[in-house]
Amino acid sequence: MNKLPLSEAEKQSPLAEYYDREDPKPGILEQMLLDMGPMDPSDAIPAERFTDLALHAETYYKKEFGYCMFDDRRGYIANYLKWTSLPGDMTRWWYSFININQKGVGKENGCLHYKIWYPSEHFDHGFINGVDRHGGVYGLDYTKDGQLIRTDRFQLDITQFGVSPERAEELKQKGYMLDCAWETGEGGMHLSLNMTYRCLDGTVEKRTRTWIGYGVKDGKIIKDPDACCTEQMLYNMLAHQNAEGRYMEKLVPEIYEKYASLPADAI
Repeated sequence: MNKLPLSEAEKQSPLAEYYDREDPKPGILEQMLLDMGPMDPSDAIPAERFTDLALHAETYYKKEFGYCMFDDRRGYIANYLKWTSLPGDMTRWWYSFININQKGVGKENGCLHYKIWYPSEHFDHGFINGVDRHGGVYGLDYTKDGQLIRTDRFQLDITQFGVSPERAEELKQKGYMLDCAWETGEGGMHLSLNMTYRCLDGTVEKRTRTWIGYGVKDGKIIKDPDACCTEQMLYNMLAHQNAEGRYMEKLVPEIYEKYASLPADAI
């Protein structure tokens, strides 16, 4: 879809220039892999073992990038990113910055901090409780056909799902950062596991997995009975994940250098 016009207040922000940029795109190789079609489901991690990525963090799966359907309503996404110049302090700042609205801009206009990340698809992002991450975060994105979809994301304790506290601490000491969550969103409930690793050469590797149509209830993994995932949906989701992830390496250092010293709601 085409980008929506900014409000008059948003146009006054120095960030408005970033909204006029072209949308990010997947990498050339990643686009080729996307266009080759879905991966074999036998190469995917089953939702019932979604923490296997952490249990076997030091090894790689046959398919670190791809998508597939598990059945007629549920699916899987594997994304891989490699950053060469994105320090941890920048990413931590960024993931807070996208939740804070510019002062004087009404929430009906969305969040410009989030919009500039993917101008034609991002609209709003914020803390569900209006204060911090403890109550979860929400995102509002446009689908390819212009429908606005809300995703609510809630953190999970990975040690409650098959990863021992000792293993979690071991991974932390080795330089791995784990982000485990369940979500409500497009296609039904989601399970999500992001694993970021700072390599010895200073580069950063991010491996992510998303299970569409699966969630958590009463501390247990469940199949969402209302799941309505499709192959095209998975393709679009993976293309979006890869494109915005790759774009971070260009966008975040620019924004951070110019504005990290200012109050987040000032721009």
